[in-house]
Amino acid sequence: FGFDGSWSFFVNGGIICNWFNHIRGGVDFLFLHLFGNIRERRIKVQEDQTDFLLLAKARAHTDYGFTQRYNLFAEAYHVFHGLSITGAYQFWRHAEDKLTLTSDLYSTAIANSAQSLEEWNLHQFFVMLKYNFFCDVPEESFFNPEIMAWYRTPVGGKRSIMASAYGLQLTMSF
Repeated sequence: FGFDGSWSFFVNGGIICNWFNHIRGGVDFLFLHLFGNIRERRIKVQEDQTDFLLLAKARAHTDYGFTQRYNLFAEAYHVFHGLSITGAYQFWRHAEDKLTLTSDLYSTAIANSAQSLEEWNLHQFFVMLKYNFFCDVPEESFFNPEIMAWYRTPVGGKRSIMASAYGLQLTMSF
């Protein structure tokens, strides 16, 4: 849906290590491979043209770059009843996309010079404060509520738009 109708294949995994009773840390990763497709696309047709106004349309195959995401985190887990505090670092990288035009009407080299096809990456930090009500809810209860407040801030990147953000989340597990 979000990649112009292309099929994808992803691998996701991670590991969490516990130290003592209330400290844990870990890493998780996501690798995403998008299979290309042929569609009518707006392309760049002149070397000095910007990506803001692509007037020409041409049938082209998009060969998407490889996407990878890594999370590293450390957490003080259930330090007071169900209260946990987490600090995390996240890194995203998307390799360069390539276009292959199906006709000789326009130059493939010029079409591939669009900045929107170039590699991008981003780095950001998260801080999360979470309270799990597992010890405040009776054992025979059929749900387990949890509330979490978080803050995310960017610390660097290339060809990516990032902003600081914060949020509040309420989760009900049944």
